Amino acid sequence: MVGREEPKGQFTPEETNQLKDVLIQILAKIANSDLDAQIGQALMSGQPLEPGQLQHILDEARQIELPESHNAIMQKIFTTLRQ
Repeated sequence: MVGREEPKGQFTPEETNQLKDVLIQILAKIANSDLDAQIGQALMSGQPLEPGQLQHILDEARQIELPESHNAIMQKIFTTLRQ
């Protein structure tokens, strides 16, 4: 079927994205972080992220080890903030 996502594993790509959304909200709740919850809500609803939210992502990402495949999105955020 055209446009239909086929599962590569246990979940379809759409289901995996939904699970990521759920996990973001769980972690925001555990961390008691309104900012993380707002970012998660914005991402789930397709709203643009505000500069402060983007900066928060960059700041927090510096504290963790990201796979190389994520460098491009971090660079995009950095470039967006510099403009």
